[in-house]
Amino acid sequence: MLYLLGTNLLEKKKVKIALRSFFGIGGSRAQIICDKLNIHEKMKIEELSKEQQENLIKELKNFIIEGDLRKIIDNNINNSINLGSYIGIRHSNLLPVRGQRTRSNAKTKKRLGNKYVKIKTIKNKDGKKKKK
Repeated sequence: MLYLLGTNLLEKKKVKIALRSFFGIGGSRAQIICDKLNIHEKMKIEELSKEQQENLIKELKNFIIEGDLRKIIDNNINNSINLGSYIGIRHSNLLPVRGQRTRSNAKTKKRLGNKYVKIKTIKNKDGKKKKK
């Protein structure tokens, strides 16, 4: 296994496919990276030389991936919730955001949404219920 930037890449996978294991890199961006570094599309991770691995790390550092990208996405969602926009309201109610219908579809989103909406109650020493 090759460990790059906090992600394990399986040695038997092709480089183009293995790059998709990074959050924020899909098929087209993986193809762009491979073309830029002159990596053949059938080359596997185990066949990469040390120079190619270092060049790959340098190239990946140019993109916003993994934890940084997740923070940006979470920040954008929190900003829309704080603004009170339609999208923010849908996010806060844990409903589909992008115009999907909820009458006959979105069962999964609703089911997962209800899981997180439940309010836990804890009894104080006084015996009164406290919302958490």
